Amino acid sequence: MKRVMKFVLAMAMVLMMSGGAMAEDFAAQGTCLIPHVVGHRSSAEWTVTRVHLSNITDSAIQCDIVLYDQNGNNVSGYGDIYSISSDGVNWAHISAGGNVFEIPAHSTRMMEFTRGGLPNRIMGYGVVKWKSTDPMKQKALVGSVRFHTANSIHAYGGEQFLNNGNPF
Repeated sequence: MKRVMKFVLAMAMVLMMSGGAMAEDFAAQGTCLIPHVVGHRSSAEWTVTRVHLSNITDSAIQCDIVLYDQNGNNVSGYGDIYSISSDGVNWAHISAGGNVFEIPAHSTRMMEFTRGGLPNRIMGYGVVKWKSTDPMKQKALVGSVRFHTANSIHAYGGEQFLNNGNPF
């Protein structure tokens, strides 16, 4: 019985100590999986993933989009965060990918994953994380992910809603 108790205590200690190692820097209140991310850029063809997120709340939120390649490497740095410029014609660069960014109340932001220097072809998945100054807030975002591929002959793409179109 003493051996079993020592084993249980030892396992409890290991779990308690590893809990801190698993903690994230970004304490998210909500998350959502981006099931498919692709990226490629060459002189003959390009493929881009665009993640559109809309804040449906009355206050600003902090957002972090983390993208992983086919080997589980964080490739968020190959993306950029945009809004639309005040003239309504151009994109307004908000932040480089891999950084936490703000989405104001009732506003939309887009992450485009295809920055120059993208190595060959990348496929993988992503995670959207958000947090608010209001710890009681449970759902803040709706979004979609769009894929576009184009070359000199044709262009095609598709779109899917994140979380089946439900707020998260």
